[in-house]
Amino acid sequence: MQKNQGSGPPNKAATSSWLLGVFWLVGTLGYSFAQGHFPSPLVGVIAITSWLWFFRHARIWIALPGIIVGNVIAWEIAYAGMVPLPTAARVGMELGVSTLLAIVFSVDRLVVRRLAGRVANFWTTFTFPCGWVALELLSARVSPGATWGSIAYSFVDHSVWAQAASLVGWSGLAFLTGWSAALICSVLDEPAHWRACRTSLIVYIVVLVALFSFGTLRRHSSSRAIDVSLVVAPNTYHADEYLNELWAYTRGVKQESSAVDQARGQISKSLQQHLDLIRNEAQAGSQLIVTAEVNAVVTGREEAEWIQAAAKIADEYDTYVGLGLMVFHTDDGLRSQNKFVLIDPNGRTLVDFLKRTRPPGVSHEIGSGPLPVIQTEYGKWTIAICYDMDFPHLIAETAGKTDLILAPANDWTEAAATHSRMASLRAIENGCCVVRPTKDGVSTIVDSCGRQVASQVTDGSSTSVLRGRVNVGRSMAIYPIIGDLFAWMCSIVWLTAVGCVLVWGKRTS
Repeated sequence: MQKNQGSGPPNKAATSSWLLGVFWLVGTLGYSFAQGHFPSPLVGVIAITSWLWFFRHARIWIALPGIIVGNVIAWEIAYAGMVPLPTAARVGMELGVSTLLAIVFSVDRLVVRRLAGRVANFWTTFTFPCGWVALELLSARVSPGATWGSIAYSFVDHSVWAQAASLVGWSGLAFLTGWSAALICSVLDEPAHWRACRTSLIVYIVVLVALFSFGTLRRHSSSRAIDVSLVVAPNTYHADEYLNELWAYTRGVKQESSAVDQARGQISKSLQQHLDLIRNEAQAGSQLIVTAEVNAVVTGREEAEWIQAAAKIADEYDTYVGLGLMVFHTDDGLRSQNKFVLIDPNGRTLVDFLKRTRPPGVSHEIGSGPLPVIQTEYGKWTIAICYDMDFPHLIAETAGKTDLILAPANDWTEAAATHSRMASLRAIENGCCVVRPTKDGVSTIVDSCGRQVASQVTDGSSTSVLRGRVNVGRSMAIYPIIGDLFAWMCSIVWLTAVGCVLVWGKRTS
């Protein structure tokens, strides 16, 4: 059998099965500990490089199931406990994503084998990272999981490199990971590839130096500091002894008057606890007090009373108050509303915002239109509730005009750290601060470079208050201006590579 020339991989027969197995195992274990619970961009590069080398050299009937099974195993480890779906549904979703990922690996393999000698090695190294970005873009726009699982989030704890997201968004970090893997694989294939890859390596090093310099020099362009308090209190349903009465009351189910009184009494008690916490923070001098997503569960009957009581505090202490509410409409049969109400220092309601997205399995009403832009004495603010923050393009549509994102959230223990990290990347992408009070998760105050000003782990069964002082202002960010342009360009490049493979036919190996 004739040996491949140019940038094609060596003869498959020359690659021992045990070595292929080692690369597959390193890739699978590495990818398991590079994301989710264990974020590490360096481990991610090592893992993807190992998988890519394995896929390029193994027989296709081994390579395809190898990547699919490996990715499922990696997701099961990296995101253990984070996906609130039955096992069959979760694994089915992972198999679907893994199959699409296998297509990305397959196109890279075909390009390397068929286009060697026809296209410079410099261009073939872009096929894999562009395909990786195209897959993540598809997920962000179509999948109910949005950007969950993106390798880009592994960079958030590495602040200098994460600043690249302010240029082209999350997709730039995903591209950098895939490009690193493709270049390393090209160099490893043959010693001669050091010369063939010289141009690619020079460009790669220049890009790395530029990104490192940019990330080091990028600084927060502050405007005015503001004292913030994030309030999380046990919600209405925390009292288990009244759970049945509360559920029936908020859903409009008929029950005994004594049960209704118990339910209303529990709601009143919960709201009073919230008001006491808000008042304490206002007395302490906080200029912005925000409660977590759905931290108060009420019906339309209590909603107006609750907002009015909070407005009195805002007016009395000259502070902004933001309320995370779940409102059930028992009289008119409307869907429940997951909303956030922002009250200004004069006691006026500035915005009554409905959550713009709905996670799988949730049935609350979805708001329409772009995210609001609210002019305050501390700059322009916008609002995005929890799951809204998982959609970069949704946030970028408005966040480019604002200085601060109010992002109340409601998480669960296993997903807390990962979801907090995802929200922090939105701050970097859009060059604005993020204030994120979170129930059952991690409450954070993040500056426009993604650095945590303050954070606190919260428990839905107890009260927590996080205080911090943050400079409300913007840092330079291009992503809100161009949106996902880079990701779309990568997708076009990848589709072009697919077309070239089909046109030029199969390379002899």
